[in-house]
Amino acid sequence: MYNKDQYYDMAIIGGGIIGLSLAYTFAQEGQRVAVFEKDGYCKGASIRNFGMIWPIGQALETLDMALESASIWKKLSAEAGFWMRNNGSLHVAYHEDEWDVLKEFHENFGQHYNTDLFSGRMAGKRSAYVQQKNLIGALYSPNEVNVDPRQAIPMITKYLKEVLDVAFFNNTYIIEIEGNRIHDDHNIWKADQIIVCTGHRLRTLFPDTFTSWPLMNCKLQMMCISNEHENFNLGPNLAAGLTLQHYKSFKECKSLTTLKRRLEKSLPEYLENGIHVMVSQNSRGDLIIGDSHHYDQAFDPFISAEINQMILKYLRTFLSVKDFHISQLWYGVYAKSMDQNPYFFRRHSQHCWILTGLGGAGMTLSFGLAKKICDKLFH
Repeated sequence: MYNKDQYYDMAIIGGGIIGLSLAYTFAQEGQRVAVFEKDGYCKGASIRNFGMIWPIGQALETLDMALESASIWKKLSAEAGFWMRNNGSLHVAYHEDEWDVLKEFHENFGQHYNTDLFSGRMAGKRSAYVQQKNLIGALYSPNEVNVDPRQAIPMITKYLKEVLDVAFFNNTYIIEIEGNRIHDDHNIWKADQIIVCTGHRLRTLFPDTFTSWPLMNCKLQMMCISNEHENFNLGPNLAAGLTLQHYKSFKECKSLTTLKRRLEKSLPEYLENGIHVMVSQNSRGDLIIGDSHHYDQAFDPFISAEINQMILKYLRTFLSVKDFHISQLWYGVYAKSMDQNPYFFRRHSQHCWILTGLGGAGMTLSFGLAKKICDKLFH
C-alpha cells in the first residue's frame, strides 16, 4: 500500500553507522530523510566493534575524512548524550624491527598524524597496563576517539528521530527497489534518492549484480574482558607489532618488509588467520579485545576457541593485566572493498546508490564520508 505522505527526499536502507551518518548529514542539509532498518535496532557490525574512531590506521588519502569524522563524533556525543572519550592510541614495540617501523613512520608521516615517539619508560607513564618487560618504545597518537557502540548507536537513532525529525521504519525488511519505490511485504514508499548501505547483506537486494562488484565479506572474532576494578583506566587504546602490518597507514614504511619477514617465520598461524590484536575500553570500563579476519562470501555461525586463545596469548605480550575474565564472545561480519578504493560507492539506477565496503573503518570514516557524498549528490 502506498501512502502519499510517505514520500522522502532521501531514503536510507540500513540503520547501522553508515546509514545513521548519512541520515545525520542529509537532515542537517534540510532533506526529508527516512531510514529503513530490518531489525528493531542495528545488530550488525556497527555494534560488534571496538568503538574506536581510528585515524592512525588510515592512509593519507582518507586521513582528513577520518579526522573530520572524529570531530563530528565529539560534537554529536555532546548533542545526543552518549559516552565518548578522546583516548588516543599507543603502538608498542618489543622488537627492533617494530621499533624501526614506528620510527620511520613518525619521521616520514608523523607531521600529518601529529604523533610522538616515547621511550619504554614514557609509554608506561601513558598507560600503567603496558607490559614493561622488553618494551623498547611506543608511537603515540592523540587523535583516536572511543565510543561505546552499543550505547551510541541507539542514542544517535533517538537523537535523529527527536531532534532532526528523521523518520525511522524499524523491523522493516526491504525486499525490492523499483525506480524510486521501496517495497517491503505490505508497503511502498517513494524517495527522490535511495542509498542502500546494508553491508554484507547487499546480495539479498541485488543478487544478480553483487558477485560482479569488487566486494568481499569479512568475519572477525572479538571478546570482552569485564572490568572488576572500579578505578581501572586503560588510558590510550593499545596495539602492537602485528597491527603494523594490518593498516594502510604503515604500508609505505620500507622497514615493514623486515617485520613481515620475521612474522611470517615466527607467527605464521596469526597471519593465516588475519589476527592482529588491539585493546580498547568502553563506557563500563570493560576491555574490548580482537580480532581475526577471514574473507569469503558466506560463513558458518561458529566461533573458534583456538583463534580466541591465539588472540589472548598475543595480548599477554603487551597488556599487563593479571586476571582475565572473559564475559562475552562474538563474531561480526562486514563488507570490504577489495580494489584500491577505501569504500564502494556506485550508482545502481537513476534513483538508487550503493554504499558499503568500508571494512573495519566504518566507525572511523562514516561521518566524514557522509559529508563527501552529500556534497556529491546535492551541491
